[in-house]
Amino acid sequence: MKQINGHGKSPYAALRFPLRHCGVRRSTPHSSGVARLASGAFCEAVDQFRPRSICARPKGFTLIEILIAVFILGIVLSTVYASYTGTFRIIRETETDAELYGMARTVLERMTRDLEAAAPWKGAFTFLAKPYSLGNREFTRLTFRSSAHVAFGEKEPPGGIAVIEYGVEEGMEKEGYTLLRSDSLRRDPGKEEAPAGGFLLCDRIETLAYRFYDGTGKEYETWDAGGDDEAQKKKAPAIVEIRLGMVNEKDREHPYPFTTRVRLPHNQVTP
Repeated sequence: MKQINGHGKSPYAALRFPLRHCGVRRSTPHSSGVARLASGAFCEAVDQFRPRSICARPKGFTLIEILIAVFILGIVLSTVYASYTGTFRIIRETETDAELYGMARTVLERMTRDLEAAAPWKGAFTFLAKPYSLGNREFTRLTFRSSAHVAFGEKEPPGGIAVIEYGVEEGMEKEGYTLLRSDSLRRDPGKEEAPAGGFLLCDRIETLAYRFYDGTGKEYETWDAGGDDEAQKKKAPAIVEIRLGMVNEKDREHPYPFTTRVRLPHNQVTP
């Protein structure tokens, strides 16, 4: 053992110093050549088996960080998706309501023009409201003569007193029922059947009902100008009330209601 500055120095003293990485000296300046050589060889051997991640933190994200980021992204996307779907739903419902209101207005205007133009034939009015069942619903088939004839063919006369008939049939493509209008000249409804089919006037109908009033204001659920009732015989109603219900997709039990009353200027023939 050598004496250095009055202190004993072992050749293996350098091995007792803690080994460090990243450029820290492996021995002291007072270490002997053997100690420095042994220390360097030992540290180089240790460096070969020591993972490099001990001194430097690897670049990247931990699993917890990734999960938190994914969670925050999911919240943001859910909020955006809910906002967009809510907006599109409101737009779709608004368009559907506008379409239903447009169809209802068209139907009521067409029926008003036909009823206001009710006309007699051979000294009497033809006006028949006959109830019938369709599925689990009750409807009324309305038949009357009117001068509001609509010609759809080139060879068809443009005007004249026609037999107009309104009837409800089952819908084929959409929910609810369809309203058909037939218009034929020179037809006797008491002897001839209405032409097959008819022109589609409206669809998505849930309910369609009528109320009839005579000249005194008395209300009737049906009307037959060819019957024996003196209040109705050879006459047309003084007022016809139309109650139309359109399909409400959000609540089928409560359809959209539309109501109008039509006054017939001429409802009886004066002797």
